[in-house]
Amino acid sequence: MPADHRRGGGRRGVMFTQLLDTVGDGTGTMNMGTTAATYKIAPPNNETWLIERILVSIFDVTKLTALGFGSLSVLNNGIVVRCADDNGVVNDLTNGVPIIHTEDWTRYCHDTALDLSSGGKDYTSYRWTFGRSGSPLIVSGVNNGRLEVVIQDDLSNLDGLYVCAQGTR
Repeated sequence: MPADHRRGGGRRGVMFTQLLDTVGDGTGTMNMGTTAATYKIAPPNNETWLIERILVSIFDVTKLTALGFGSLSVLNNGIVVRCADDNGVVNDLTNGVPIIHTEDWTRYCHDTALDLSSGGKDYTSYRWTFGRSGSPLIVSGVNNGRLEVVIQDDLSNLDGLYVCAQGTR
């Protein structure tokens, strides 16, 4: 059973942790180390979720590089993080500048970790805390609202790229 989480002002909500996936409800493909696709988290139509942060994890058996993406070369089209609904893009969180290098995550994420050769794989992670930039993301299920990570290149030679959202509903 999820734990209750008390937020400022006496608001109560249930904490959640969910990997973004191709469906948006936690049942689709979660490893973004594939071909170009859109990964998302979407609340049901009658709910509004506050997304406090996302955790980005990249790992590969081949050495990671800051100047490429993971162990790959620089991405041609990059990765876009955005809020969208049935009417289109509501908020482009990467401000029209897609992530094409591993180090580009640091434009948005202060907390980073790097572990070289952890269990035979290089691993790096980033924490993007939206509240530190002003407020959590408010994602409403009305009009199919969702947080999306849009992969615009083939990442199938990367062992893993996962994005986990945390917040309250």
